[in-house]
Amino acid sequence: MVSGHCATLSLLVPVAMTIGTSLAISAYKQSNQLLTMMIYGFGFIIICIFVLMTIQSSKMKNYSN
Repeated sequence: MVSGHCATLSLLVPVAMTIGTSLAISAYKQSNQLLTMMIYGFGFIIICIFVLMTIQSSKMKNYSN
């Protein structure tokens, strides 16, 4: 006998697999746009981290004086 939790989970697995597969196919079809957006996004994050680290470094130098 299978518990209700396992039965629900076994019914939701095909739904999750279908959704995941369709998302992967749509991402592959638009991979050029997706890759461009990811590059811009990662570049923006790296620039933000660099600016924050520079601000933190200048604050630490001011406190030591």
